[in-house]
Amino acid sequence: MKKTKIGISSYSYSYAVGFPGFTPPSPLDAFGLVDKAAELEVPVLQIGDNCPLDGLGQERLAALGDYAKRRGISIEVGTRGIKTDNLLRYIQIAAALHAPLLRVVLDTKDSRPDFDEIIQLLRCVLPELEKTDIVLGIENHDRFPARVFAQIVKTLDHPNVGIVLDTVNSFACEETTWQVVDELAKYTVNFHVKDFKIQRVENSMGCW
Repeated sequence: MKKTKIGISSYSYSYAVGFPGFTPPSPLDAFGLVDKAAELEVPVLQIGDNCPLDGLGQERLAALGDYAKRRGISIEVGTRGIKTDNLLRYIQIAAALHAPLLRVVLDTKDSRPDFDEIIQLLRCVLPELEKTDIVLGIENHDRFPARVFAQIVKTLDHPNVGIVLDTVNSFACEETTWQVVDELAKYTVNFHVKDFKIQRVENSMGCW
């Protein structure tokens, strides 16, 4: 049985990293995130799509890998979108950083593939995942209910494909954390835990 490791994500520092519509005065970059993980004494850092790594270049990427190793931090890589060129690019980035996991969010602003397209696109990269011994973790994100994510994994039926289970994302499909865990736990390769609160807004016109 593999030992579970605790870590942090670039999404743990969303306001420090920045996001569309907000750029902090001094954005926290990948090297700074490694420092955060080391300061917190957690062994893993997941660098998600909010801190993209495909613009670093080979030398800077190698420097990041060396820096993380010196600080005792294992990196996991994340991206958004499953077009073949993007996935192949990020598999190579993950391999360069000795990252065992590539986390992926299926949708982008410009691409929302249906079930058949998802299967077709992901099948294209299975040989490369196997060759590099990298696991593709598909995050349960927004528009699909948990049963669809389970069906994606079952259809692909490959040891290098699993689920990144986020405890809150499926609220968008009106599914509780327990429903999602019951459906996806057996396929889970990475688990996101976060604090959240649902409360009525002051004008009593809804919740946030």
